[in-house]
Amino acid sequence: MTKKEIQDTVDNQETLVDTQVEEAKTHTEELNQGVTADSTVAQADQAMNEASETIEFAPNNEETTEQADLSVPVADEGIQDSPMLEPEEDDQSLVEDTVHSEEESLQDAELNQEASQGLLAVVDADVFNRLTKRNQQFMITLDKNLAAANLASQVRRQVYTELCETLLEGQHTGQTARQLYGTPTECAQTILKQQFPTDDPQAKSPEKHLAIDGGLVLGSMYTILSGFMLMRGTTKSTAALGIITLVINYLMAGVAMLFTSRAMPDLDTPKGKKKGYLRYFAISIGTMMLWILAVSGSSMILPKSINITLPPYFYILIGSITLALHFYLKKKWNVRGGVF
Repeated sequence: MTKKEIQDTVDNQETLVDTQVEEAKTHTEELNQGVTADSTVAQADQAMNEASETIEFAPNNEETTEQADLSVPVADEGIQDSPMLEPEEDDQSLVEDTVHSEEESLQDAELNQEASQGLLAVVDADVFNRLTKRNQQFMITLDKNLAAANLASQVRRQVYTELCETLLEGQHTGQTARQLYGTPTECAQTILKQQFPTDDPQAKSPEKHLAIDGGLVLGSMYTILSGFMLMRGTTKSTAALGIITLVINYLMAGVAMLFTSRAMPDLDTPKGKKKGYLRYFAISIGTMMLWILAVSGSSMILPKSINITLPPYFYILIGSITLALHFYLKKKWNVRGGVF
């Protein structure tokens, strides 16, 4: 072969090698999208082999050899530049952002659920939704502390109205609830130190207190009246009001007042849920009759030997003491919902 033919052959091989290298680079780019590198490496090896065969057929020419040698590193460079398939950082960041968003959504859902269960019962929903997330969480924690301390719902409503107004004003200047009031625990302690009532003023007192309160009032009035009547000697039945009858008088008066207070209508109850006045009058009259029958029957049936009659002023004194006891216990227990 002539030198020119050899030169043309080498040029053709170089062109072929360049083509193979370009294909190798193309396959390398496909490798980043999930295509394996096996086909690229095989094609690069084929290009190297063809270049080697061309060099073997060529005569010992320094220029040809240098040009053939230059083709091999190019193929190698194409292979070395082929990156291995690795996890993309963008996908990982996307997953982390998704998880973070889901966590925030769950936190918001829990926050709204807790608020709807307790706090929104005493705070206007529109005002609560205008607070920031941190201030909302502060109010929820504060409400849990005050509710655990049995602070009345009406008192909490008044306190929260004032607090929310202050928090909304502070949000315009970047002030948080903690900066204004400290921690929820500290704020709750400050509120409780103001000696608000610890129960609902509209709620009725325990039935035991209602029975004692009603029994003392009604029993005292009957006892004092019996003492005056005994002093005047106008009624024979009064003279039979002995010690046992006196005890029955207070007990039955308490029972009568308890059932009467149970049936008493609540004027604040919505229409349709109120207890009927007819039922109230029927129960109150019926219990009063039972009380009078029990007192009168015991005074007539029980023998005077065990149902000892006391002097008239003793009845007046006992009645006065029990009436004073009524006022004392009513103030101490803060009795509410009774007849008197």
